[in-house]
Amino acid sequence: MSTHSAKTTRYYPVAITVELGTHEGCYVAHCEPHSLTITHEDSVIIYQIVEAPDGVEFWSLNVSPSSQREFKPPQIGAQCRMLTIDDIDREKTEQRFYVDLLFTDPYNSSFKFDPQVINRPG
Repeated sequence: MSTHSAKTTRYYPVAITVELGTHEGCYVAHCEPHSLTITHEDSVIIYQIVEAPDGVEFWSLNVSPSSQREFKPPQIGAQCRMLTIDDIDREKTEQRFYVDLLFTDPYNSSFKFDPQVINRPG
């Protein structure tokens, strides 16, 4: 019989909506929730495009400040409409991260959206 308990992974889903902007090739993105406060040591953030013009998809992700100790490399789903990132919270102090979600469109243009992530491990 084991005397230690297994850590439970907490999942944080984020719905992304992308709309055409006022200028050609310009897009406006929104997310729900608008920002995340991560309070568990082992968490997975799941960004999913729930509405967007045809051909808009995830391309990559940047985290600022760069922290290889806090986040594992992102994974993009086969249809490029879902992006997951593991937030492993090795630092036990509150930190604020800016996450640039990078998108591409059918014309090979790219754009970014920056939802905020606050790490507040318990």
